[in-house]
Amino acid sequence: RRAADILCSMHDRHINLEASMSKAREQLAQEVRSAKEEEGTRSRQLAQASPLSYGQQLKVTLAGARGVRSRQPGEELRTRCVCSTQGRKRAKFQTQLAEGPEPRWNKQHVFDMWMKGDALSFSLLDAEGVLGQATLSCDDFYPVFSGEVPLMKGAGSQSSTSAGVLLLVHIETMALGPPTAAAAEQRTSLTIHVEESVATNLQETL
Repeated sequence: RRAADILCSMHDRHINLEASMSKAREQLAQEVRSAKEEEGTRSRQLAQASPLSYGQQLKVTLAGARGVRSRQPGEELRTRCVCSTQGRKRAKFQTQLAEGPEPRWNKQHVFDMWMKGDALSFSLLDAEGVLGQATLSCDDFYPVFSGEVPLMKGAGSQSSTSAGVLLLVHIETMALGPPTAAAAEQRTSLTIHVEESVATNLQETL
């Protein structure tokens, strides 16, 4: 009788194991189908993408300025600069404060997904507000620009120009291809997820 009980128990365990394995295979098949459908959708989207839709990178270096003057004689002069993209995807960055009539920031920033045709604007500020401003159209700096940008005076100024204040700027564009690397990374992540899911199910079964 004991032998019969053992055989019956082994039979039940075998049936449970087969059921668990069948469930794991069904789950794996479903996840593989979903992964293929997702990859197919992503591939179609990438095939339809144009360079304009995924943009470019724009690297801007704000080296410094020269000819900056304080609002009042003898007043401490500490300035910073803000650079902004003007277009479909707005973004900005700014420097730290630097002292003197020739501040040096040497601040570099990369704008991701910059669109060709979008302009750049620059604002020079002190503690009280805007000292000078300038805007460069895409034609002014594309694909590379390195030089001095004259600033217009800020609001409330009596002069139409900043009287010789120049911003020292370097700009360069870096083309980006379609985001195939990101898609490949997502596919790899999805494959790992499927493999981990199968391993987990087998461990639970055993």
